[in-house]
Amino acid sequence: MEYLQWRDRLEIDESVKRFEYQEYEPYTGADLNNPGDIRINIQNQDEFLLPSRSYLYIEGALLKADKKSRFNLKEDKISLVNNGLMYLFSRVDYQLGNETIEGYSNPGHASTMKGLLTYPKQYPEGMSFMWCPDSGTGKTEDNYGFTQRRDILNDGSEQGNFCGIIPLSHMFGFCENYDKVMYGIRHQLILRRASTNANAILKSDAKNGGDDKVPDGEIVLTKISWRIPHLKPSDDYLVKLSHDIQSRVKLDINYLNRQCERIEMDNGHTQLDWRLNITAEAEEPRYIILGFQTDKEDKQTGNSTTFNHCSLNNANVFLNSERYPEMDLQLDFYRNIYTTAYKMLCDYMDTLAGDKRCAITMGEYRYLYPLFVFDVSRQSEKLKNAVTDIRIRASFKKNIPNKTVAYALILSERMIKLESDGSKLNIVY
Repeated sequence: MEYLQWRDRLEIDESVKRFEYQEYEPYTGADLNNPGDIRINIQNQDEFLLPSRSYLYIEGALLKADKKSRFNLKEDKISLVNNGLMYLFSRVDYQLGNETIEGYSNPGHASTMKGLLTYPKQYPEGMSFMWCPDSGTGKTEDNYGFTQRRDILNDGSEQGNFCGIIPLSHMFGFCENYDKVMYGIRHQLILRRASTNANAILKSDAKNGGDDKVPDGEIVLTKISWRIPHLKPSDDYLVKLSHDIQSRVKLDINYLNRQCERIEMDNGHTQLDWRLNITAEAEEPRYIILGFQTDKEDKQTGNSTTFNHCSLNNANVFLNSERYPEMDLQLDFYRNIYTTAYKMLCDYMDTLAGDKRCAITMGEYRYLYPLFVFDVSRQSEKLKNAVTDIRIRASFKKNIPNKTVAYALILSERMIKLESDGSKLNIVY
């Protein structure tokens, strides 16, 4: 019994002598508030960096559409959506050396879908990046998540101001899965500013249920920077790491790469046949997460972080000709027959997040977060290293509504190799 071992010595980890964040800002002249790329570069350095613990720091304000006037947030029902900071960008990329190791479009929707299946029900630290999922109907009334996010903007003498951090582990599978230091290699973030802020904002149709409309909002950013830990190992570890570098060490890095596709669906139809436009030659798809949204895009009253079931009856993923799952789902949301799809979501949380307590209740699943999770990780030998065609086929009990968009988040196992040239690390193939 451990509690009888009174002679055991206290072990103190002194492997790191110094652990400090340093801040890197975008290239001079970067425009934070108009469509275009915001680049933040970390040149090759004689330093050990830890990307997995790094984060994006953002300052800004939610203002009225003229970008000058402030809301009265005690009366005006307007705030950022859940995960709203990610909806400020239309694409994110992470580069090592001159290679993009991970990059995808629709980062707001992708990170929302991933986060809903990853984070626990109670996740107070998520508020640092406006993560507080919606409840009730998903509108501004009777919505605990919306109230909490608005309360943050309501604090202080200048209503609407905010600062937030987005952990890079929230943005990239590389930073979520690889937790080791890196040495002497160039890092670069590329953040493409979205052409509209509408998907990042949620507001009520009217003030207090009356005829007086809540004005449209606009998000004005004043600062973006990348803060990344610099480590100084103890003398013993420094000798070991320096020896590895000088002896031209080779490192394998595995992570779940993220890709996100969207398609505008044809209203009036009851079938979807969607071939995903992704590259899978060097990767093995593991999970594909499907979600639908009706009349939410670029609409501040729409809530871009909740989803619709659209009367889905059945859906399958095909890798080449192999079908996942083999059986039909036989769903009917209007008759409360959807537990098969709900269990697929819970199984994902149990497998990847390691939590048997699903963060999404059955009621929330039906009305707010009907996400369809396909486990394609168990593949036959003929599929391994040979997936060339990924297709989603779905059928609906009713015609697909007008202004419906489908999103597919693909999580694929990816491997990159780093090799030392005797003085620094480089990507090799």
